Amino acid sequence: RKAPLLSYYAREGFWGHVEIEVSKLLARGLTENPSYSWWRAISVGFLALMSAGKAKLGEAVRDLTSLKSVHDLELPSLVALVYFHKAHDVVDYQEVDVLEFELLGAGDRAPDAAKVLAAQFYWYTSLRESDIDVQHERLDVARRLLRPFVSPNTMSPTGMQKEALRLLAWIDMSTRGTNPQEAKRRQGALEFLQRVSSDGGENADLGRMVATKDSRDGDLETLLAKATYFAMMKQFESALEHLNQVIAVYAWLPALLEKAKLLMMIGDWEQARESIERASEQNPGVGALRLSALHAATRETDENVVVRLIRELAWGLKHYEGANAELAFDTARALARVTGSRRREVTSVIATEITEKLAVGVNPTKAEYISELGLEQAMLGHYASAAACYHDAGQLDATNENVVYGILGCQIANGDYDGAKQQLDFLAALTDSMASTPLLPFYKAKLCWLSRSERHAHIDGLAEAERLHFSQPTAVEVSSLFGRNESCNSATEEVAAAVTSSALDTFNVYELALRCDPEFVLALAAEYIEHIHICHEDGTSERRSENEEACKAVARGIEIAECMCKKLSGDIETRLLVGNARFMTGDYDAAHRVLTRALDDAPKRADVHLLLAQVALAQTDVSNAHAAVERAVACDFDVRKTPLYHLVKAEVLSRDGANTEALEVLESALSLPGVREPFIKTARGRAVRPEPRHQAKSVSKCERVQIFVELAKTQTQLSRFAEAHTTLAEAHERFQGTPEEIRILLATAELEARRKNVEAGVRVLDSVPQSASGYALAQRAKARLFLEMRRDRAAYAQIYRVLAANEHTAASYQRLGEALLRINAPEDAFEAFKRAEELSPCDAYLAAKIGRAVVATHDYHRATEYYAQALGVHTEDLGLRCDLAKLFVKLRNFDDAVKLVAYQLTPPSADEHALDLSSLQHDVKALILLSEVAVKKKAAAKAEEHRRRRDCADVADDSNVLSEVVRTGPPSLQVDDECEDSDPMGVTACLLRALNWQRAVLEKLSGDIAVGNDVASKQKRVFATICKRLAEYYASKHNRDAEAIKYYRESLCQVPVDTDAMLAVAHILLTKHHDFVACDKQYRAALRIDPSKAGVKTLAADLLFLKRDYEAATTNFRSILEADPTDYVALFKLIALLRRSGQLADVPRFLTLAERMDTRAHAGPGLNVSRGLHARYRNDIVEAIKYFNLARRDGRWGTEALINMIELYLNPENEFLLDTKAQIARYSESSHVAGALDAELSSFEAPRHLELKARVLQGYVKLISGENTSVDNALRTFIAVL
Repeated sequence: RKAPLLSYYAREGFWGHVEIEVSKLLARGLTENPSYSWWRAISVGFLALMSAGKAKLGEAVRDLTSLKSVHDLELPSLVALVYFHKAHDVVDYQEVDVLEFELLGAGDRAPDAAKVLAAQFYWYTSLRESDIDVQHERLDVARRLLRPFVSPNTMSPTGMQKEALRLLAWIDMSTRGTNPQEAKRRQGALEFLQRVSSDGGENADLGRMVATKDSRDGDLETLLAKATYFAMMKQFESALEHLNQVIAVYAWLPALLEKAKLLMMIGDWEQARESIERASEQNPGVGALRLSALHAATRETDENVVVRLIRELAWGLKHYEGANAELAFDTARALARVTGSRRREVTSVIATEITEKLAVGVNPTKAEYISELGLEQAMLGHYASAAACYHDAGQLDATNENVVYGILGCQIANGDYDGAKQQLDFLAALTDSMASTPLLPFYKAKLCWLSRSERHAHIDGLAEAERLHFSQPTAVEVSSLFGRNESCNSATEEVAAAVTSSALDTFNVYELALRCDPEFVLALAAEYIEHIHICHEDGTSERRSENEEACKAVARGIEIAECMCKKLSGDIETRLLVGNARFMTGDYDAAHRVLTRALDDAPKRADVHLLLAQVALAQTDVSNAHAAVERAVACDFDVRKTPLYHLVKAEVLSRDGANTEALEVLESALSLPGVREPFIKTARGRAVRPEPRHQAKSVSKCERVQIFVELAKTQTQLSRFAEAHTTLAEAHERFQGTPEEIRILLATAELEARRKNVEAGVRVLDSVPQSASGYALAQRAKARLFLEMRRDRAAYAQIYRVLAANEHTAASYQRLGEALLRINAPEDAFEAFKRAEELSPCDAYLAAKIGRAVVATHDYHRATEYYAQALGVHTEDLGLRCDLAKLFVKLRNFDDAVKLVAYQLTPPSADEHALDLSSLQHDVKALILLSEVAVKKKAAAKAEEHRRRRDCADVADDSNVLSEVVRTGPPSLQVDDECEDSDPMGVTACLLRALNWQRAVLEKLSGDIAVGNDVASKQKRVFATICKRLAEYYASKHNRDAEAIKYYRESLCQVPVDTDAMLAVAHILLTKHHDFVACDKQYRAALRIDPSKAGVKTLAADLLFLKRDYEAATTNFRSILEADPTDYVALFKLIALLRRSGQLADVPRFLTLAERMDTRAHAGPGLNVSRGLHARYRNDIVEAIKYFNLARRDGRWGTEALINMIELYLNPENEFLLDTKAQIARYSESSHVAGALDAELSSFEAPRHLELKARVLQGYVKLISGENTSVDNALRTFIAVL
């Protein structure tokens, strides 16, 4: 098995391993085959070629000269001697001529084994040849040596013929090129391998390996060659099958390594790691160490682990391949492209331990090695060291393009834009003689942006660089290293068919990592994302077009970065880039998803916690933001020295009302290095990044401006207007003329508005010229000043009209329409939306805006006609259908609403698993809307029934009253549950169908690995919403509490942190079942999730009240009202409790607090009911009636107000005695008013806890009238209650 192993090491370029293995055999005398001496000689020769001075090349030549006297080794020795003589620094042409003359005669008399060895040598030398023509020439010589003794008609080839056939297959698979002849050779390589195993069928190789020990070596090679062929042809399953055959019989090291490579290519990283570990256990050589290091650099988030593995790799390279500078160079540059500037500690180890010591240190005469060291120093931010390396490399090879581009990159990074411009001119002059490279347009674009802020040139240059990078011949192969089915570019299948890689390139994962070049790709993405601060600005039509271009560039940058996130799952910096970009674009859910996944892998990253805090603040989640800031500090105390920490901490404190503490934090931020002034200034005034890694990073201009602005806002909130003005004046002086100036001007205008100096604020905003990018922002801020401070609606609308006329885009007219709707000008808004529709006729969202504007005019007939016309254009748009259906509901045209929404609805009998995802989601939305229509239709029918009952006189006989009630049951309790459940368009039917459809949606999403967690979470929330609606519907029915609890709990299975569902379950358990233990359990679960939620505290108070712990309940209600005085439910209950405890004197304080907090307190029904209850308990009947009367028409509080009014009119003195007719006649006058109020009460749907009380009062109203018919009706009502 040594011969196949040596051949494998030679193919991989592991010449040190070849020398070690052969030297062991020769030293122990384990072989008499002279070919092993030849193997040792050529390994020494190849290693000598890779070192400085080629000191050992003479030793290799001497050994080969002695071996050429051996008949079986004459030809391969002469071939090797010619090659090594020509590769020497000083070529002895006379000796070369002599050797070539001897080679002519040796070819005729060489045996087959010698020809095979000579062909192998030609093949090995071609593998590292960059010139395709030279490679083809050497491969052709190898073919000519092998073909004479490999007859196509041989049915049972001999052992040597099999060796030749296998070698021919390897040679054809190794050929590069795009012409049809080379492609045909690669595809036809399998024919040679089939001839090797032609005597045994499909499993001949495996059978011989088991049966015959002598043929095992050849069969190992055959199966490995077949696996390589199938991998080259993208038949990965077949390739894995052949590798598994080898491993199943004998865990051969090359098979394990090749399997690991293949698994890495197809994205099965776990199995790849297992194969690497098995290979390491068998032989901890460079092959396993290289794969282990690459695997860790790609997938491992712990930098300490990656550093340890790379140090182990460096030790292995030094121990096994100490003279193989080329292998160290290939290893270092691929790993450095993967780790890059994002993982500086790892890249530093690569640069020092591998590139500097094992590549440059072994062979300092190679310019490409030194330039690679310079590039790695630049990745670390050590631009002075990088420039020195590039200078040294240029001294060795001035035409090396890596040197030229490296110097250019250092000049741009150091702010030497004039020098960079000269370097670009030099490169442009060399363009014809140099191959097209994406670095040229990339650096051109970067220079245009940094020196002249030319946005269009920047984006065009990046697009050209992207095109060149992803249109390389191996574009599809490159992406396969990190996932076969993922690619950053939209490469088609036709491109995949034109791949020019050889089979060995396919399996060379290091080469694929180099070609993919994640460092460059992410730099490209970051440059695209640079436009994120301006892509949402507005201005003239020309400016608007530029901003749309910037938005597309940002979207492309995020797309590329997200693609690399999937491929480099261990790179947290890339996830931070994506998370920050998503945050800046307002996609908070996606940002939260990316950052949460990053924390799952790297929980101690303080910068990730800080960004999560910013996302939480954007979502108004102050508690989580505060927790994220504290976690960031716990992970890294040094984070407190960064401006970002101060900004986030100050905003958290400000949101909590601690403005003084926030001011202190921002003032300390202003004194941080790099905030008032950049870190270091060059002669040209450009900031330079500090080289040592431990130093603080330079502060971005955006962060610097934000600190000034936030400091001024905090000073304004504390009424320190003079200090705020001074802060903004300093900021304006420092950032005048920059894109961030507009933020300072907007803050200044806001400050003037707070000082009631509107004129000064308007002057500040008018100072922004129309050509500026922030002109539209300034004008819209001015419009807000006119509306909010001056109440000048005309001026407000005029500003938007001028902006729309200047920009003349659909978006500008849409903003005009929205502005006109804000000032209640729906007719004008309609005209503005119509202008927008003319500019963007296919926008369904705009059509919905127009429809809502028409509805706002209350011209419902015209609105209906418009919606019908819009649906003729946007037939499949569910949003328009929903809007029109809601209009029909408003007009009580329920049947048309049902028909409209049910259009194209999937039949209930359809198999939900057979439907596609979009159809299921469409049906779920439609069914939810249908359930809402059904609820409102039923409410309207019930209200009509109440009115009908009031108008119709009951003519039942006295003798039939009791019997009819017993027979039919209480009229108000006759629920139509059975009828409802059988109605296909009823509430329960629609919601249950929606629930089944949504369950199918979740099943489909769970089977799709490409779906992100945010999408799945959103659909889980939809499922929970349907469950809660079902639960609410059942909770409103009698004796259906079990179903309600069931669906609430099913909702909690999908969204376990839904405190509303928890509180609803607890309320049912408390009020219906009086199960205090279960209720307390639900309460504590809700308390753990959101202790600040008002409903949680209210539930605790209710629970204490029902437990008859009135004092504790009163304390809880007091604390609720201290935190939120406008919680009128708590206030209403507290008044009742205070009356019970004789503390009504405390009530006015809470009423006063509510009045101060609620700007509409005098019209607020909740406060008026509370006032009325307080007055009633004080026996101030007139005052109580006044306040109850103010609230009696409210949908929420009207029932409570009417019940109290009826009670007061029936029994104003709280002495309700109806024993005699005289006593009944005493209340006859108030009974008429009570009857009218009762009729009004019947039009409300009373809450369940008031329903019984309302019906009892209804009986009293009938009884007090004294009429026989009314008394009979009262009797019926009382019997029904019993």
